[in-house]
Amino acid sequence: MAGVTATLAFVGAAGLMTGVLDPGDIVTDRIPFGSKAFGGFALALIVGIPMALTTPWRSPMTQGRPPPRSAPGFFSSRGSLSRQSSSKS
Repeated sequence: MAGVTATLAFVGAAGLMTGVLDPGDIVTDRIPFGSKAFGGFALALIVGIPMALTTPWRSPMTQGRPPPRSAPGFFSSRGSLSRQSSSKS
């Protein structure tokens, strides 16, 4: 999901900066400095870059490895904490 958000942010930023996307006068007036170029740059900087950095890219070194466990998976019946609590009983 982060990759889709990053892609859409960069496409939206490019569209704003090139003038392909016209959000209208009301929205343009709300963009800082009334500049579509500044709005596109801010969109890429504030949304696009952080989302791109949090995208779980798959590298050849991680192929074949299972993804890291999430918190719900950690506490599930197969999680390590559940095994510890059941072994104490």
